[in-house]
Amino acid sequence: MCRFWTQHRSRRNGHVEIASNAAAGQHYNKLWFSSSRGPSLESMLEWAEKEMRDTHKLENVRRVPVTVHKWVRPSVERLTLLADGSRVAREMQIIALGNSVNTTKPIEAELMVVADEEELKSRSGAVKGRIVLFNNEFISYGQSVKYRSTGAQLVQALGGLASLVRSVTPQSLYTPHTGATSYGSLNYTQMIPTAAVTVEDAMLMSRLEKSGHILRVRFEMTGDTNRLADGTLGTATSHNIMAEITGSELPHEVIVLGGHVDSWDVGQGALDDGTGFVAAWEAVRMLHAMKLRARRTIRVVGWTNEENGGAGSKAYNASVPADEKTVLAIESDGGTNAVKGITLFAPENVRSHILSIADLLTSMGTDTVLNATSAGSTGADIAPLVAHGAAGAGLIVDTPKSRYFWVHHTNADTFDKVDASDMRKSVATLATYAFCVADEPPATPTVNGTDTMPK
Repeated sequence: MCRFWTQHRSRRNGHVEIASNAAAGQHYNKLWFSSSRGPSLESMLEWAEKEMRDTHKLENVRRVPVTVHKWVRPSVERLTLLADGSRVAREMQIIALGNSVNTTKPIEAELMVVADEEELKSRSGAVKGRIVLFNNEFISYGQSVKYRSTGAQLVQALGGLASLVRSVTPQSLYTPHTGATSYGSLNYTQMIPTAAVTVEDAMLMSRLEKSGHILRVRFEMTGDTNRLADGTLGTATSHNIMAEITGSELPHEVIVLGGHVDSWDVGQGALDDGTGFVAAWEAVRMLHAMKLRARRTIRVVGWTNEENGGAGSKAYNASVPADEKTVLAIESDGGTNAVKGITLFAPENVRSHILSIADLLTSMGTDTVLNATSAGSTGADIAPLVAHGAAGAGLIVDTPKSRYFWVHHTNADTFDKVDASDMRKSVATLATYAFCVADEPPATPTVNGTDTMPK
């Protein structure tokens, strides 16, 4: 039993005290200040560092420099469905995908609409000299993001001039969704421009093509995207940020809580991933304010560059001292609305211990523990830690109810979309797992298990 709960008359009393402190916490104000500080990530991190050190009196507060690739959005993003004998021209809302090259000059060409890679291959002979639109219906993020990530490579290999993708979302109010694209091993001269269109426009163009219309579009993306003469992206200095409550007995054994501090250059990044980072920060602050010092260290980490390269995660993993052991890493990167528990990648003996902790969260409705399918599926930023032997967990939400992917990577990812009550539950859930694992006696299987990780 977690020591904090044994100091109370019942499990519920322990849960109520954690939940009450979360309800009285500062997470919502933190998120507001974080998401309203304008376009500068670095100014937000400076503010957060000062808050952690001077206001909250957390320990070992630091910002650690990280070199990241810097891509700048084109100043012009334009797609026009050109008129034909039966249709007037139509301007469409688009958004460049992260890392995309520009068009240099407007591209005017015939448009081909395909549902997926299989259809692209079946019509491969018609791709050369055309712009291809992937009208791939959202099934899940993991399945549908494929064409945003690699669509440009698929189209370029067949001689296409540019790649467009249907925005990766289950619900649209005519809002295009950005996100990173990859050119793989293509050199600069081979790269073709790529952008996302709204769900509504993707469906419109698909219907028109299926009804026999020949579609022609004019596609233009221009501006300085910060590419060097050889076509590689320039670099900039960002920072990871971290703070902790040092363990009383085993300070070199660490429980990591965190989320990423960067967001795409549209919206405020409130759900992706302001809520994740701030909930982890508030969990640690709350435990410190309650004077709960566990046997092991509890550390909050804000990773930079998750959206466009993962340099923050790689730098953090490389900086972990040889004598430090990450016992458990929990990442929150799916919003905090409609939170329901965690997904877990750990040996069976660890899982049974985690399930006993989950029982403490039943009355709050965040006691779900699902099996993660791989070391990377609990979270992109903790994946290197899990690959090196740490148990990994990711905060999970009821995706349809959370509406996370409705605003993901859009101008609509703003503070007003955050449910304050659910964010409090997320704070309490993270704090409970962190403290209970961190405070286990040295011989417990959660921290010294010998079972192999799941396959």
